Amino acid sequence: EVDLDVRYATSAELAEGIRKNELDIVILNKTFVDPEEFEIKPLINEKLYLIVSDNMLAHYFPEQYPECKARFRKEGVDLAEFQELPFVLNTRKFKSRMLIDAYALTHGLKLKCVRELTQLDVHFQLTAHDYAASFCWTMYLPTVMRMNRQDPERHLNIFRIREGEFSNQFVCAVQKGKMLPQYGQDLIRLVKSNCEKFCAYEPE
Repeated sequence: EVDLDVRYATSAELAEGIRKNELDIVILNKTFVDPEEFEIKPLINEKLYLIVSDNMLAHYFPEQYPECKARFRKEGVDLAEFQELPFVLNTRKFKSRMLIDAYALTHGLKLKCVRELTQLDVHFQLTAHDYAASFCWTMYLPTVMRMNRQDPERHLNIFRIREGEFSNQFVCAVQKGKMLPQYGQDLIRLVKSNCEKFCAYEPE
């Protein structure tokens, strides 16, 4: 007999929701958590992957395809090799975009962003239709793999990024000193247990 009111927002907005006592428990990026303010429980340390279709690889790597697929799977990808490809990216207030922009800046790269969208599942649909390459966090890997099973003709490749710090540590946070009821503690345990399952989808 517990009502669960779920809200979606950026990590910064979620952290502010705890400060204002508008939210009891939040799942957010550790970057936005002040350990002096919040009690945190680690959930998952996600990695960022490059998602690109077979058709796009064949088009942009004509002399290397299909052998390049095996090389990218084994060695990972260098984003410098993908500067000619169009990309659909998250907006600049999200962690994945922050990491990509920071890496591009420090390595003198320029990725061609042809669309900005916050819905990552739409990113993958656009990639499957050869519109643009995209990026994927660990927790979205099951979505990409399911798409491959449902439509093998539009196969999406999942490649790890060889260099750079592309990780996203998700934590569960509550206001320091706040006494949660038992069902609140149970919810945190359930979330942690479910997050652990996503590690099984890591390609490496």
